Amino acid sequence: EFRCAYNYTSAFLTGFNVIEAQQTRRRPVDTTDFNVQYKFSARFALFFDVINAFNHWPEFHTGKDQGRVTISDVYGVRLNMGLTGRF
Repeated sequence: EFRCAYNYTSAFLTGFNVIEAQQTRRRPVDTTDFNVQYKFSARFALFFDVINAFNHWPEFHTGKDQGRVTISDVYGVRLNMGLTGRF
């Protein structure tokens, strides 16, 4: 079993100020996750997940200039793998 999930969040205003240069905004961000699962019996399965496969993370900036980044967190790609069971 294979699954691919895509999420897109557009840019939006996070903090309003009358002075446009002091407004805070979030850049658009898209993320893609991949999940693979192999069921080797009715009760047990192995899984492997790649979360945020292309390492895209939200960034915040001030004004309309996206180059004025104020917050940029990068957590990398997350890999999960394991065995699941139903009892």
